[in-house]
Amino acid sequence: MVVSILAPAILLLGVAATALPTDYGSPALTSKLGPVVDLGYAAFIGDNKSTPGVDFFGGIPYIQPPLGELRWRKPRQLDESYRWPDWRPLHDARNFGPICIQQPAVVGVGVEDCVTLNVWRPSGVNSTASLPVFVYIHGGGNFYNSAQGFPMASWISTTNGNIIAVNIQYRLGLFGFLASSELMKSGSVNVGLLDQRAALDWIQRHIKAFGGDPDRVTISGESSGGASVLAHMLWKGGEAKPPFRAAILQSIGNDPFPVSEVYENCFSNVTSFVGCDEASDVMGCLRSTSAGTLIAAINHRPQPYCKYLPIVDKETIPDIPSRLLQQGKFSKVPVLAGHTTNDGTAFTGSPTSVTDEASLYSALTSSRYTRLTNATFHRALTHYNLSDFSSFYEMAQELVGDTQFKCWDWFVANKTLEAGVPAFNYRWNTPDPVAVAANPYRGVLHTSDLYYLFDGTNSGVSSIAAQNVFHAFNATEKPLNLEAVSYWTSFARASNPSTFKYSTSPSWPSLNETLSRLVIQEGASNTSTASVVEVTPQKHIERCLFWISVNNETRV
Repeated sequence: MVVSILAPAILLLGVAATALPTDYGSPALTSKLGPVVDLGYAAFIGDNKSTPGVDFFGGIPYIQPPLGELRWRKPRQLDESYRWPDWRPLHDARNFGPICIQQPAVVGVGVEDCVTLNVWRPSGVNSTASLPVFVYIHGGGNFYNSAQGFPMASWISTTNGNIIAVNIQYRLGLFGFLASSELMKSGSVNVGLLDQRAALDWIQRHIKAFGGDPDRVTISGESSGGASVLAHMLWKGGEAKPPFRAAILQSIGNDPFPVSEVYENCFSNVTSFVGCDEASDVMGCLRSTSAGTLIAAINHRPQPYCKYLPIVDKETIPDIPSRLLQQGKFSKVPVLAGHTTNDGTAFTGSPTSVTDEASLYSALTSSRYTRLTNATFHRALTHYNLSDFSSFYEMAQELVGDTQFKCWDWFVANKTLEAGVPAFNYRWNTPDPVAVAANPYRGVLHTSDLYYLFDGTNSGVSSIAAQNVFHAFNATEKPLNLEAVSYWTSFARASNPSTFKYSTSPSWPSLNETLSRLVIQEGASNTSTASVVEVTPQKHIERCLFWISVNNETRV
């Protein structure tokens, strides 16, 4: 009976069995709609028409839908048992899957069953190609954004077909990072991070079928995506053999890890709002609550107190990241890490709202570093001489940028270097032209690098943006785009950004060679950039060492 149902579905999709052998010893599946990748338990039809020379496979589920009883539980693996071709599900994977529920949340925008990944590969590649694999984890504070805003077809083209690219979606906000002792009794915290790890494990099992090499996987992310990459390096105190061989960390964005009082109060706010606070089985009540009611709870959270963030769970994340790094408890893999020149401007208020020490201290402690004492704050100010800056706001954004983003990449790279593993630092020094036109005072603001890495955009579809907006590069922006993508993919291919760099780009020294970093920036030429190597300023290092020393108060 099942065969008679499945066979028509196969015909409707334009799929047929041919005599070609596969890894499973059965006829290969083909389709007139596009290339087919057969994983044995399911097959996926991709798109080879949108970008010449590139196959795209979108919206591929990598775990069971985290619905109902699976809400706030560890990802559960799909049934990946081998099925004969006549019984094998055939999926149309020519488009992205739906985005995850966002924050702020809107009914009809995003779904719970959003945990999918997307794969780009050179057209015609088969399972014997063994190409290096680049995996991108999107940022967005762990509560918004989607994989759709980070297309990677151009990465395949730029490398002349010498890489496989993957990006992933994972549970966000309340669905991905709700935490409490009650939840831990019958579920898991940090399930958004657990989703990411499940995706990396799926890649280990299946990327070969797309032409990738599971032993040559590089993971990358920006902002909270960069923090996610760091979390996987710190996983269980640092694995000797993680499911990746190298890591790229861009503007690593760790919010302070909340103490139990914070996440317990946020949990109580949710249970009270949805009417589960007096239930005999609180988690059973939450799991049976409608998605619409939970969406309303997301928008009812006390702001800025409740953010739904990763927590120290003593298992996958044994301690706050800075302490684990200090103790050498991280996976020793090559890293490439950096920040934008003005990473702090989007998080410092405005030149008119932060004008003196009092307003800066208030801005820091009211919504972010709630445990930062006034005494420690004034000790910090001794590392920031106002005479070195053009205004108090410029000084303030440097301080905020250091605490939130700019010290992390130096610290991670330096610890990697101490472990005897190659590490590379950078400072991105060209703004996103669209964002800086809207707010010129923000300069080379947070996410400026994404504009050049992802086809002239810097964020995905969310509850705020209904669709992606891309901008064509002008004559001098295009070399920067080619340079950046070439550096990033070269690192994935050879664990060295210089090996397959853009022809006119400077060589990028590792910290093993010199305590320098590459300044990546646009030039005035249509064939080259103005990127140069600079020595990492001693003042910056001293400031970073100070901030790491007070991690009990910053909790990062």
